[in-house]
Amino acid sequence: MCADKRPNGKAQKGQIMKYTIASILLTLPLLFSCAGGQVTVGTGSGMAGVSARAGVTIQFGLHGDYLYNTNSKAYSNNKRGLSAFRDADYLAAKQIFQSTLDTYPNNSDATFYLGLTMIYLDEREQGFDLLASYEDSYSNRIKQEVLWWADYCRKKPEMTAEKIHHTMTRNRAQAYRETERFYYERRRDFWR
Repeated sequence: MCADKRPNGKAQKGQIMKYTIASILLTLPLLFSCAGGQVTVGTGSGMAGVSARAGVTIQFGLHGDYLYNTNSKAYSNNKRGLSAFRDADYLAAKQIFQSTLDTYPNNSDATFYLGLTMIYLDEREQGFDLLASYEDSYSNRIKQEVLWWADYCRKKPEMTAEKIHHTMTRNRAQAYRETERFYYERRRDFWR
């Protein structure tokens, strides 16, 4: 029998295994994205990146606040508006969200947060009117939840602006997660 005359045969096998695992780990996200998913990783300033179907990336905040990342200008504007909203600078937030709606009239994030901002500014009826016009191109379920809860909160004059904010964002985020679960299960069942 011929003995292996390479000086370090075991180290060479270890390197081959390392490169094989690395290539598999680099290939999996590519395959996942081809199947309709998106890989997003990142955290910072109280936010965590979340992946979603069809290239829509959202970020959940501490209260369930999130933004769709579908149009770079609208997203960056809404991100500034949400930052002002969280800092309780409601006048600045109102101007920012209004400017987004002037440019992108059907932007669901700007509509949602401008409505909540107006409620914080004691423009309760105008805020609820805006929430009643909410459209969500991503999911009809999210739209239905926002409309139902806006109508519910409107009928409760004793609810504070903060309570309305938490109720609306919690239920909008829950509807988003349920929509994601539905699409995930549908994709999973398709590949079985």
